[in-house]
Amino acid sequence: MKSKQQIPSMSKCPICGIGTLIRAQVERSFEYGVGDMRVPASASVLVLLCDSCGSQVDAPETASQMEDAGRRAIGMMVGEDFRIFRESLNLSLRDMSRMTGIGTATLTRWESGRLRPNRSLDLLIQILRDVRGAAAFAMARAKMPIPKRFERQDSPATAHSPGIIRCRHSEGTKPFLRADREALKNCPILAPARVA
Repeated sequence: MKSKQQIPSMSKCPICGIGTLIRAQVERSFEYGVGDMRVPASASVLVLLCDSCGSQVDAPETASQMEDAGRRAIGMMVGEDFRIFRESLNLSLRDMSRMTGIGTATLTRWESGRLRPNRSLDLLIQILRDVRGAAAFAMARAKMPIPKRFERQDSPATAHSPGIIRCRHSEGTKPFLRADREALKNCPILAPARVA
């Protein structure tokens, strides 16, 4: 299904040399993969259509739109997801950089979609976003102030609002905050990898 936008570009069709290329939105289905993982994906992408011969040429944005749709299809994040997560924590790019150890220029490129993280870094950010207590733990490791909403034990934790986790390693199933450095010091499993 095509929906044409009447915003002609100034270039002639590279196929027939006569027609003018017009920007149009089309639905594309394709297979997307990273490594050995392959999944079907689809995207509404921008293309250039010849008004004379009907040839279709990819617009400069087409590859990026398909890449984002493919990443979403395999459960990876795209630019706006990074920005939404950072803003949900009320962090500046500098604070997010401090919390994750990823440079501010890199984070800026991720958020704008000019650069996409590899699977490992994407997974790291998803863990910080989705695992309760992970963001607070990373803030504590970076010696950043922990927002009050992470410190309240009675507040419900959501995917974007990490809160309480349970440690069965040192004190049974007593809840404690990941950001609680004393509780982490007492955990024999987490202690070697935790805060200095």
